[in-house]
Formats: sequence, C-alpha cells, structure tokens
Amino acid sequence: VYIGYPIMTERFSRVTVNIGLGVHDAWQRIRALGHERIGLVVNRAVEERNHGLREAMWLRLQRERPARERVPACVIDNTAAAEPELRRWLQRHRPDAVLHAYVDGERLRRSQSATRRAAPLFNLTIAEGEPGPGMYQDPIAHGRVGIELLIAMVNRNERGEPGLPITTLIEPVWQPASAGAQVER
Repeated sequence: VYIGYPIMTERFSRVTVNIGLGVHDAWQRIRALGHERIGLVVNRAVEERNHGLREAMWLRLQRERPARERVPACVIDNTAAAEPELRRWLQRHRPDAVLHAYVDGERLRRSQSATRRAAPLFNLTIAEGEPGPGMYQDPIAHGRVGIELLIAMVNRNERGEPGLPITTLIEPVWQPASAGAQVER
C-alpha cells in the first residue's frame, strides 16, 4: 500500500488526497470571500507526477468564468531560477487571490513584493501544523486508511502486486487563516 501519488510505476494499491476535489473546494471558498480572478501556481515536477490533476480541475473551473476573470495557471519549477517567470505571470495576469501547491510560499511572497501585487495566498497542500488558509491534507487519516487497506489485503491473503489495485481518495479539509494546526472537520 502506497500513501500519496507514487513516483514508481509499479501497480500498488494507494491512499492519497483527492486533488480535484481539493482544488474545487478551495476555489468555491475563495470565491465566497469575494475574489474573482483566482490564480493557480503549481510545481512542475509534482504536477507531472500526478498527471496534471490540479491543472485539469483548474481549467474546468476557469471555463465557467467570464473571459475577463480567467487567469491561466502558472506551472513552474520550485527553484529560485523560476522567480522571474513567476513575477512576469503576476504582472501580466494580476490575480486577486493565488492558490498554490508545492511552491515555496516565501518565494511567492518575494515575487509579489517585487511586482507590488499582494494578493492573498491559499495553500492547496497544507501539512500537519502549518498555518492556513487552504486545504489541509490530514496525514493521520491517510495512514489510518492505508493500514485498514493493508489489513484487508492480508485478510484476503493477497501477496505481491495486486491484480486490481485500489485507490482510496481522502478529502482535504478547508483550514481558515486563523486556525493554525486546528482544522474544520
């Protein structure tokens, strides 16, 4: 049983976060806060590994908005060398809120400061103890469900690569800005 999106190509059962639902839920919450032009910044390597799922949901949500509110995704390497590209994207598209995944938050803040575009940041991949706002990916829930899946495989006397791998998706949970490690359940 693999926890998260696998780097390897072998067929394993896995427990991972529901990426599409996380993007959709964050989008709805950010829109409810009054933001119209929501940008998405994602780490290129991670997005390739998960088959572009964040960007795919993003494109679907963008399609529903009037053309003046659409902001293309910014897919960058999570390196200092990507900062000029990020600054150009911020200047050109002027999002009034930015969703991000696996991109250094400090790098985003520096780029915003350099362009004088201080849109609020929302993290799609909040880990244990990180402050919000954004989507919390509960590692305890992932581990608990992974153990339950492993026990079920043992009870079925399964060994090696499963004939039919099972993917279990865990819903991320919205974490408001003031919550810190406390999450809304």
